[in-house]
Amino acid sequence: MPLYLLVYKAHLYDTLFALMLTMSAAAVPVSVLVMVSIYDGLNVWNNFILPLVLTQSNGVAVLPLGLTKLEDQYAINVPAVMAAVLLSVLPLVVLFAVMRKQVMRSLGSVVMR
Repeated sequence: MPLYLLVYKAHLYDTLFALMLTMSAAAVPVSVLVMVSIYDGLNVWNNFILPLVLTQSNGVAVLPLGLTKLEDQYAINVPAVMAAVLLSVLPLVVLFAVMRKQVMRSLGSVVMR
C-alpha cells in the first residue's frame, strides 16, 4: 500500500508525527550500516518531496517547504533566501563540529573492515 494511503488511513495526514515516523523509518537501514547520525540527519533535513506530499497547512511546514514561501510567482527575494539558507545550515555545521571526532572514528572503522 502506498505510504500516502497508510498515513491518511492512520489519521496522521498533515501532522509532524507522520513526517518523523516515515523519515526515521527510511533512515534506519542506512544508519545501521554506516552508524553516522549526521548522514541521516542531513538527508532528513533536506527532504522536500515527502513533507510536500504529507502536509498541507503552513503550521507544520518543514524548513525546505518554508524556504519556498520566500518566492513570488515572478520574482525571488535573493537576500532573504540566502539568509534563510545560511540560518538553516548553521545547526548542521555546529552538530558536525561537535561530533567531528565521532564521525571520523565511525567512518574509519567502517572503511578498515
